[in-house]
Amino acid sequence: MKKYNSIYILILFAIISCSFVSSCKRDHDENPPLIITDDAINIGSTTAISGGTIAWEDESAITGRGTCWGTVVNPTIEDHKTADGMGTGDFESHLTGLLPNTSYYTRTYVIKNGRVLYGNLVSFTTQDVVTDIDGNRYNTITIGKQVWMAENLRTTRFLNGDLIGTTTPATLDIMFDPDPIYQWAFDGNEKNAAKYGRLYTWYAVMDPRGICPAGWHVPSDAEWTEMETYLIAHKYNYDGTTEGNLIARSMTSSSEWRYSDEVGTLGYPDNTTSGTTSGFAALPGGYRNSEGAFVNIGLSACWWSSSEYKTYDAYYRYLYSSRNDLIRSSYYEFCAVSVRCIKN
Repeated sequence: MKKYNSIYILILFAIISCSFVSSCKRDHDENPPLIITDDAINIGSTTAISGGTIAWEDESAITGRGTCWGTVVNPTIEDHKTADGMGTGDFESHLTGLLPNTSYYTRTYVIKNGRVLYGNLVSFTTQDVVTDIDGNRYNTITIGKQVWMAENLRTTRFLNGDLIGTTTPATLDIMFDPDPIYQWAFDGNEKNAAKYGRLYTWYAVMDPRGICPAGWHVPSDAEWTEMETYLIAHKYNYDGTTEGNLIARSMTSSSEWRYSDEVGTLGYPDNTTSGTTSGFAALPGGYRNSEGAFVNIGLSACWWSSSEYKTYDAYYRYLYSSRNDLIRSSYYEFCAVSVRCIKN
């Protein structure tokens, strides 16, 4: 009798255990949220953009979401993470503080009913920094298929080591100089060069000795257009559309622009209207005009292209505080604006 009682108890225990395990499994696995981690984009030397998509029938059950990352496989929220709101749908994560030339792993996560659930694993490698002939180091950023410097050029020498001239005083009129190969810090103040980069005449930009670091060059007008087209097509307009040129705010994360009351412009104070940040990181460093005056700091950022419009005029791009677009125009070649280099 005791033998049969023991068998009965064992069978009953097994039934209860199976039922409990099955119930727990259903509670844990039944209809889990769909959690997708996107491939990283806009990968720079210290930043990248990740994110993903969350699908679940009860949006209110998702009380947190974001991306976690680290240098080891399967990072968790105990490593680095973003907090990108709650609910379902697509979202974007801005990863910052990364190390140059380093491999990272990312996973999207959600918090559902107090539990953390993770999406698929994605990996990427950050860009390396680039160094010029003077030893200045520059962060870089990937935009589409192009790799750009994320800072304005600061070199005082050509690639072969020759000095790029300047003038004394800094405001000297060079309109009739037959060979105006010059560079300046804004207003002749070296503190401005450290922050905003240097201003170069187009003659210096196009000198055959080379102004960009080895493996880099001054972008052509067509290469500027390629970047513009990419940003528009990938919803970098301030209003998230893919038509028109409204990308100015995506090209800067600075709040230094002179005030504007027009929504979507660089000087408009409400950053909630800004679309995705491209990582280009433009600063309003101004320029040196045809009379030798340094103007528009806080108002504009200007960069040469390597393409000539006509004799004595070359194409350049600029941003302005009261505008929402990247503007294409031409300027006298003896004037001085900033330079951004692009990787060969």
